[in-house]
Amino acid sequence: MKKLSVLIICFLLSTMVAQAAGKLVLYDDKHGQTAGNADWIPAGAYSEMVDMLKGNGFKVETLSEVSEDFKITPELLEKYDALILAEPNNPYSDAEQKAIVDFV
Repeated sequence: MKKLSVLIICFLLSTMVAQAAGKLVLYDDKHGQTAGNADWIPAGAYSEMVDMLKGNGFKVETLSEVSEDFKITPELLEKYDALILAEPNNPYSDAEQKAIVDFV
């Protein structure tokens, strides 16, 4: 399942490569992506994907870099073109879930 998720994410993002110049991506790294033995963060298991995105003109920012309370809100998502939710181990609040659904 994890490999399928990575493949789907890579496929979807690769379809956007032609129009990537200046596109801004938010990567959620604050919902338990490092719980237990997990390492689903840009500096860990997802580093190659993030490097590929950057190499194709995307700018990737992490939730820990741009939000003091580490919450996903509609206001935060307004400036992003894409959102990566890589295997969160902690649940999103109802408000975060709504913001994500509305964004997508």
